[in-house]
Amino acid sequence: SDEPVTLGRQLTVGVLLSGGPAPGGHNVIGGLLEYLKRHNAYSTLLGFTDGSSGLLSGCCAEITPERCAQFLNLGGFNMIGTARARLSTTEHFQTCRSVVERFRLNGLVIVGGRDSNTSAAGLSEFFEENGVRCCVVGVPKSIEADMRSNDLEMTFGFDTTTKFYSTLLANICLDAATTKSGYHFVRMVGRGASHISLECALQAHVNYSVLAEEVVAKGSTLAMIVRQITDIVCWRATSGRSYGVVLIPEGLVEITADVRA
Repeated sequence: SDEPVTLGRQLTVGVLLSGGPAPGGHNVIGGLLEYLKRHNAYSTLLGFTDGSSGLLSGCCAEITPERCAQFLNLGGFNMIGTARARLSTTEHFQTCRSVVERFRLNGLVIVGGRDSNTSAAGLSEFFEENGVRCCVVGVPKSIEADMRSNDLEMTFGFDTTTKFYSTLLANICLDAATTKSGYHFVRMVGRGASHISLECALQAHVNYSVLAEEVVAKGSTLAMIVRQITDIVCWRATSGRSYGVVLIPEGLVEITADVRA
């Protein structure tokens, strides 16, 4: 039959991307659109441009299957843009309420990291307290996998990121073993969480990796970390291996005991 599918209720849902881009963001939008159209062909997905700023200004456009198909399986957040601004004040929530009511949204999906999901939770509570009939959903996005719980196995973006970084690191390790010309110190993304460093270290078999969680747990100072790395370099030199790869978290200096004190 050529009749449009109308199994479920016709819905109007808004979606916005927030924070830094992560692999899979466009596919989240694609999956949401597919779900809506599968249950009711007349449902509408509105994409708010440039993150929360687009939501606050009411700047949005309908996302059609034809438009969405151009971005599926591609990185970036450029289909509708993103921003790092937070929704945190009562004034923000009131403005969101006006926009939701203007477009008669049944749901609002906020795709982002920790701050974005905190905003989604606050907005959801505000809507509940004020009788706004709009469901707010937060989709956890983080290449660092720094949002974990019993109900959340992994954030999207982490798997692709670690596979890409591991490939680069493996090439560096091979180069070091081939040229035997010294050590490569690689600064890896991740401040409070070293999930990327640990996964890449296991995949690429680097010689040493400093993990932020261990630094904090042991109360290590910068001098202690330098001594650990120096000891490894000297130990490897005794067997003629004066080369290698060491991973350093980007926020190392901020988390050492002597700097934090």
